[in-house]
Amino acid sequence: MSGNTNNEDQYFIDASNVGLLRFVQSRIDDKEEAHSILQEAYLKFFKAGYDSQSASARPLLFTIAKNLLKDHYRKQQRTNELLLSGTEEYSENVFSQESDPVDDLHSARQLKKVIRAIERMPLKRQQVFRLSRFDGLKNREISMELTISMSMVEKHLAAALKDLRSVLESWP
Repeated sequence: MSGNTNNEDQYFIDASNVGLLRFVQSRIDDKEEAHSILQEAYLKFFKAGYDSQSASARPLLFTIAKNLLKDHYRKQQRTNELLLSGTEEYSENVFSQESDPVDDLHSARQLKKVIRAIERMPLKRQQVFRLSRFDGLKNREISMELTISMSMVEKHLAAALKDLRSVLESWP
């Protein structure tokens, strides 16, 4: 960090905090996640040794926050895609050894929400979804397994994916 005193850095944090928090919260609905991104932005700013008293400090801090938001959205997008694809590699990718524990907690909460949504589906829809996404069966195989028409398999699968998309899109 630069030669600034702690008072100067604290003044910078206090002066920029409200505006930066509004900026982050306007782009993400989850207050906890917004505060986490805010803290990480300050941490990156000061760890990199930037001078909090320079004229470019505030814009730089906003740029760091914007990049952290982009990272957050990319990770959320990957998580959503993996969940909807039903691949077994989901847990390996989301809970990797290199991942951030806070992100892992967020992903675990999201996974629990999806599992609850699957459990609340009507029985046939749930069976079709599980056979398709978890067991990897083709629609024809599911049709024979459950003794329902191919058309019904497609309808149940479409409805299940719609249910999960709405859960994932509503996730902050």
